Amino acid sequence: MTNQGYVRLKLSPSDFFFPMAACDGCVMEHRLIMAQHLGRNLHLWELVHHKNHDRSDNRLENLQLVSDERHKQLTILERKIDKLLEKQEDLKSEVRLLRWELRERVHEQNTEAT
Repeated sequence: MTNQGYVRLKLSPSDFFFPMAACDGCVMEHRLIMAQHLGRNLHLWELVHHKNHDRSDNRLENLQLVSDERHKQLTILERKIDKLLEKQEDLKSEVRLLRWELRERVHEQNTEAT
């Protein structure tokens, strides 16, 4: 595993996918899985995107082959979505708190009225 969370695998020089390996004979697992799925070696410019952002989750359904430009667009959009989801959770919490405060005030007013 790399410091960035990617899984690396050592390939034999006789492996069909060895041309994708670095000088040390290792290849990133997500790239290898996509290459095996396509039945060919990946080009250097081809990127494999982790849909759920978990760099160790190399299930094929979590991987997407993209160009560098498309990867940048995906990353920007996914970050914006994540921020909006966080904002939505914050707003839900705020609404719950406001509802609770409103119930307390109504209860206090009802208590004072009797």
